[in-house]
Amino acid sequence: MKKLIAGAVAILMCTAAFAGCADKGEPHTEHDFKYEYIDEGTHKVTCSGCNFEETVAHDFKYENVDENTHKVTCGDCDGLGKTESHDFAYEYSDEVNHKKSCTICDKSENLAHDYKYEFIDKSTHKRSCDICNKVETVAHDFEYERIDDNTHKTTCTHCSELNETEAHDYTSETDLTCDPCGNMRDWYKLA
Repeated sequence: MKKLIAGAVAILMCTAAFAGCADKGEPHTEHDFKYEYIDEGTHKVTCSGCNFEETVAHDFKYENVDENTHKVTCGDCDGLGKTESHDFAYEYSDEVNHKKSCTICDKSENLAHDYKYEFIDKSTHKRSCDICNKVETVAHDFEYERIDDNTHKTTCTHCSELNETEAHDYTSETDLTCDPCGNMRDWYKLA
């Protein structure tokens, strides 16, 4: 609604300005706008044909400069030209990445999560990324290390909390290989 009212006011101002031009013997149907920088927030808009004049806010444009900054310019008067630091926000993208985006310009990139793991129980741990605040409960990712002919050690590769010694696990009495750790038992001991 505000845009509609602002548009109507602009049309009335232009119509009045064009009418004023006609009174001066300088009729035109389009303004020939010139923009003059005033300060960081505004510029002056004038029409060389009818002396229409108004002070308005800059039409800010943002252009990525590098990893840390973007350039701020006015799309009308080309004023400013200063650089500002990016204002980054982070959001979850997928299991591997989160998206890092500047809330002002179009700078964005996918970055790997920086997961921290916290032991919950023998089958799960909490995985959280402090950057995008994603928290979830996931299964341990076990690694097995042979200790001797009878046992292996089970450790979670992420939270390292689960360090249990277990007996080798063979599918059957004639199976030669421990399924989790790959330990090979001697075939001649099976008889």
